[in-house]
Amino acid sequence: MTRLILSRPNVAAFVAAVLIIMTGGAAVASNMGFKMNKSLHPPNASIPGAGDNWISLPYNRPYTTYADLCSQLGLPNVSTRVLQINPETGATQSCQCGTPSCSTLKLDLSNLPPIQRPCMLPAPYLGVQIRNTTFVAGTSSAIFTGSHNPTQQVCLRRIPSAACGDVTAGASVNIGTTWFSIPYHTSAVTFQDLCAQMGLQPFGATVQRTDPVTGNQPSALCGTSSAAQMHLVLGEAVKIRRTTFGPCTPISSIPAHY
Repeated sequence: MTRLILSRPNVAAFVAAVLIIMTGGAAVASNMGFKMNKSLHPPNASIPGAGDNWISLPYNRPYTTYADLCSQLGLPNVSTRVLQINPETGATQSCQCGTPSCSTLKLDLSNLPPIQRPCMLPAPYLGVQIRNTTFVAGTSSAIFTGSHNPTQQVCLRRIPSAACGDVTAGASVNIGTTWFSIPYHTSAVTFQDLCAQMGLQPFGATVQRTDPVTGNQPSALCGTSSAAQMHLVLGEAVKIRRTTFGPCTPISSIPAHY
């Protein structure tokens, strides 16, 4: 399946064409099964960001660890890096497919101590970056499967703030940065739709994507005309980061979907 960009007139067609029901019976929107063939793009040494394939994973899926993801997607060993960013600490968690550490790292970060997990909870809503030096443009892809969890909350941590008791000196710029796995049957079309559904606009937040082909990283501030004009891309995780210090508590929401 080629990469599609959502637009309002074809949302219904998009849902019908892209979502393939894995169970034998009728579909129920809250726990609909997904099967999606997602293109994966190679890096380009002269284009920073190219080859950074940020993928939305279904919240319920047949892979728990990075090793599961590597093996079930058939990702080449050693040359494939799987990476996530921890919004709580700003640290990256990554491994090369085929190495022992991939078997211990979990895609929801539940392998970490509770204080290091996003909002102190396992986070199945985190996107994953897949980068491989042997991918071939136009031919490399992987089939992602799973289903949605309609009760799963997405938790966005505050950015470091002295007013909230954080130590800001030397704090990672990735603290509070959440690479969010957008549900495959999302009802959001634009960045602004996502902002509104997650209740971000009153607090200030930016939404950003990385184009794995061009390396471009378009972003927009919630509530602006730019956010209303930028479209989400099928199967692609986006980076969300709050831009204001208050409130000191996390912002939680349940993703809207069809």
